[in-house]
Amino acid sequence: MALTRLGLNQSINLASNVTGTLATGNGGTGATSFAPGKVLQVVRSTLGSTTYTTSSSYTTFFDGAITPSNSNNYIYALLTYGLDLYGGGSTTEPQGNIRIVEGSSNTKSEIPLRTTNPGSSNYEREGGAISGYWQAGGTSALDINVNVNCTGGRVGLWGDSAHTNATALTLFEIEA
Repeated sequence: MALTRLGLNQSINLASNVTGTLATGNGGTGATSFAPGKVLQVVRSTLGSTTYTTSSSYTTFFDGAITPSNSNNYIYALLTYGLDLYGGGSTTEPQGNIRIVEGSSNTKSEIPLRTTNPGSSNYEREGGAISGYWQAGGTSALDINVNVNCTGGRVGLWGDSAHTNATALTLFEIEA
């Protein structure tokens, strides 16, 4: 629709004297409001090489970092992984746990890693995902760690050099 021409003696009142659609100026979006939930930034990191553990203590396999722009915003962490579970002839079945941790001890999400084919000498490869969602609580950089432990046999995550992008941590900042 074309714009209406303003007369010489008309007051300039854009609310009542202009019809049609006005173009967005100065690089604006044209939006009059934003609903919460807009993705503000995305940061992705991958596990560099396939890594294994037999330790019952949690081991940091790799990490990622994100700096929130507002303390009220949310962080969504998505870990996709390729997994090796190997009994290695031990007396226990291969199993462990994987978790997403903010800093050194603030667990945001955790799931067990268990074989679907029980037996102490079994070897299983599978893929999976785990996610966490929480309020940022500040504007300082957040270090997000991927921790794994093993409670039987051997547990491993596939790294990028062995399997293209097999294990990746993607961090999203979501507007409050």
